[in-house]
This record gives sequence, C-alpha cells and structure tokens, in this order.
Amino acid sequence: MKNKLAYLLVFLCFCIFGNIMQANAYVSSEYDIQQKVQQVRALSKFDFLSLVNKNELIGFRLDNFKMTSQYYSNNVALSADNLSNILNQINLVKNSSDYSDTEKNMQLNKLYQDANNALYDIDTKTISYLIEVRRGMPSITYQRYLKKFQDYYNSLGLTESTIILN
Repeated sequence: MKNKLAYLLVFLCFCIFGNIMQANAYVSSEYDIQQKVQQVRALSKFDFLSLVNKNELIGFRLDNFKMTSQYYSNNVALSADNLSNILNQINLVKNSSDYSDTEKNMQLNKLYQDANNALYDIDTKTISYLIEVRRGMPSITYQRYLKKFQDYYNSLGLTESTIILN
C-alpha cells in the first residue's frame, strides 16, 4: 500500500513538472521548429551592411565589421543546421518502433528542450556579436546600427525574450 502511494505521489510530481516544462517551452511542435529554422536561415543570410551608412565605415573599420558579421552569420547558420538535425531526430523518434509511447514522449520532450536551448543560444551569440561589433565602430554609427539591428532581430521572434542593449 505504501509503495502504491509513493508511486502515485511520484507520478503526480512528474505530471506537474511535465506541465510546467510544456508551459515554459517555446517550441512545442515540428511546425514550430520548421518556422524557426526558416527564420534563423533568414538571419544568417541577412545583409548586415544594409543597416550601416557605408560612408561612416571605411578601411579597417569596414573590414572589421564585415569579418565580425560574417563570423556571426556562420555561427547562426550552424545553429540552423543544429535545429534541422533536431527536427530529423524528432521524425526518427516518432517513426521508430523501438520505443514505447512513454519513451517516445520523453525523447520528444528532450528534443524540444534541445531546440529551445539552441534558440536561446542564438540570443547569446547575438549579444556577443553586438558587443564585438561595437569595437570598430564610431559610437554614433554603432547606436544607429544597434537600434536597427535590434528591431530586426526582435521582429523575428526567435525566443520569448527581446534583446535590448544600450
């Protein structure tokens, strides 16, 4: 009797914890991940130079901006590939007969959490990029670029958080 009560208590805790995790999850379906992959790929192909007055960045400053932006773009493209791989893993788990329904749900929840983590990692990379790109720019140019880039990035809605730097 005590074992059944303990199992029931553990089961209720898992149910409550599982619902909390689902409530905090931003990506919760394959469709969500597909949409995020498209948005992340668009971000990686974005022309960062279009947000800057090209006359204000010449020589070393322009080269530094291009290199920093290209490095960021490559990192974002890797994140898009990572999200695509997670999507493929989700399809494999769903179509697998090796797992029980409970194991499938556990695997899928883990993969959705990995997708959320990958999206929040892009936020971290973006903040690092915005700090790094500041080094080679005049302050007025950087403030204009920062505002335009933040507006663009936040409009994508990759995560529930918004990036606001000053």
